[in-house]
Amino acid sequence: MVFPANAFAGLKAYIDYDPWLTSAPRMLPVSEDLEELPMTMKLTSESPNPSSGSAELHFWMPGDGNLELRVYGLDGRLVRVLYNGQIAAGTGSVIWDGDDRLSKPCPSGVYLIHMKSRFGTDTARFVLVK
Repeated sequence: MVFPANAFAGLKAYIDYDPWLTSAPRMLPVSEDLEELPMTMKLTSESPNPSSGSAELHFWMPGDGNLELRVYGLDGRLVRVLYNGQIAAGTGSVIWDGDDRLSKPCPSGVYLIHMKSRFGTDTARFVLVK
């Protein structure tokens, strides 16, 4: 996995891991003047949750790349693709209006917001109340 140049920022030390397990992991110091960044992407919040209509989904990406944001029902069916395309590193948000992919209002219920990129996946539960 490739991390941005400042991915280890803010950390006091990191673990030097030997993938072949030929030696024990050891802690190595990192410069203190770097800014802290998580190394994985994350759906950070859904507001409001529960929602009676539209909601804003906030997320964080550690680097540039393709991002897919999809809404699924608890039965596993795809409800809607909210975003599928290139995105810059950092924070972002997408608004879901509570409609399905045919622009019809979704019924009340619990939905899963699934985020996928080259940095991994994350899923959050979202409650829609009509």
